[in-house]
Amino acid sequence: MRKKVLARKNLNNEQIKSYSRAVEKGMSSQHVVPANGNWVVKRAGSVRASKVFDTQKEAVSYGQKVARNKRSELFVHSLSGRIKSRQAY
Repeated sequence: MRKKVLARKNLNNEQIKSYSRAVEKGMSSQHVVPANGNWVVKRAGSVRASKVFDTQKEAVSYGQKVARNKRSELFVHSLSGRIKSRQAY
């Protein structure tokens, strides 16, 4: 079963294409996103956060470990929600 990817207004086409390719390959990418004054690490498509951190730096460090273990990608978002970096492991 393929997951549907919905475009958001704040994402550019390259970001949508990258996410779509990852989902099609079955990759469970990790995302570092802001939430209520904290930073969380979430798996793509998940509602719940894997873990909550006070700083983006701590969240990125944890996200890198998870992405390495799962051989997936890590997307780091800015405060506005836009993807500011992407790393594949």
